[in-house]
Amino acid sequence: MWASIAGSKPQLISPNFNPSATPQHTQLQQRLLHDTKTVLVTVDTMSTNAPVKHGPAANANLCAHINKLFSEIDKTGTDLAATDGVPPTPSKTHVQGIIWLKCSMFLFEFDTPDSAGQFWSYAHNPVWDLAKTCLGGSVQVVDKAHTLILCFIPCRGVFDPSNAEDISTLKIENGLPRGCITLAAWLKKEDHCHAKQMVASLKVLCNSIEAANLLLQEWVFITGHLVVVCKDIWELLCCNKC
Repeated sequence: MWASIAGSKPQLISPNFNPSATPQHTQLQQRLLHDTKTVLVTVDTMSTNAPVKHGPAANANLCAHINKLFSEIDKTGTDLAATDGVPPTPSKTHVQGIIWLKCSMFLFEFDTPDSAGQFWSYAHNPVWDLAKTCLGGSVQVVDKAHTLILCFIPCRGVFDPSNAEDISTLKIENGLPRGCITLAAWLKKEDHCHAKQMVASLKVLCNSIEAANLLLQEWVFITGHLVVVCKDIWELLCCNKC
């Protein structure tokens, strides 16, 4: 009886579900949400305490070990906050899964963006030394790069992205913080451009989401020209056999 009632009851719609969104927008939203829950970690396989096995079973054991370790760190941080008279806000750092990449990196996926952010904060904290006991002494968290595409940039000797002075001028003119742009390069090499081509697209990597949002939200000028800025969203294409 209860099974039939449960089966006839309509399922609740997720608050993140938008029935009017196109499949492309839904896919983009899911990719962006997933990206906020992942952290890339580099390890030196020759370092002391670095994992030597990277199969599914070994990664599952490593995941359980890390969750136990950071659960204790979370509890200690909450207790210290309560001792100092600060209203405790219990934090939870929980890894859902770990994938080993052949380039000597681990991709950590967390249960929530807040959990991933908490792990990120630990990487710049003395407690990070505890993580080295299971990931190796040279373990580091890779900074996330926020990639943008700037279109209609003058490309005939007016602006050179490889020139540090031109990049510095770009940041000053647009009110960007120092060091926020880690890389700027033409999407297409200059020798591949048409002889009469006067503008081109520029790929820019920002090391903070605030700087990337500033470029997306505000008017951006390069050498006095207003340029179009968009987020770089790409995905691998598979053949039919894949």
